[in-house]
Amino acid sequence: NVGKFNESACCVYAVMMNMHGTPTEISNGPGKGYSLRMNIDDINSLERKSVQRLILLQCSVGNVDYAGENIASVFAKKISGQVLAGDAEVHNIKGEPDSFTSLGRYEKYYCDGRGWYTYKYDWDKKDIEYEQIALGGDKHEFRIYQLIDLSTF
Repeated sequence: NVGKFNESACCVYAVMMNMHGTPTEISNGPGKGYSLRMNIDDINSLERKSVQRLILLQCSVGNVDYAGENIASVFAKKISGQVLAGDAEVHNIKGEPDSFTSLGRYEKYYCDGRGWYTYKYDWDKKDIEYEQIALGGDKHEFRIYQLIDLSTF
């Protein structure tokens, strides 16, 4: 079918993006003079990719007040799998020493507002499906591998 993906042929398991965001735009932020900006039209112009999970660590790109029209929804139409995004501000904090990478520390993440949501495009219904996966607030902190696991609904 046109627009559908072959899940068994998927070769990219997870992609993470960590930038600044609003419900309708992602950027490198004011400190960089917004020299890199992508809005909904820019994302709509991207080619579809076979990616199982896209983790968006930008603030507010999954704001459910804009479900169907936010950055997470638009990316959901561009990948074969799910998008995980936060409803409000996304925070990162230092965690325990990291024995898996050379970074020296884990980064943990949590989201304010209504927490983390997954977004997926239903090709048959031509509609965005979204579901709350984790509550907001600093009592709901996750490491990167946990965020990847959250995006399987």
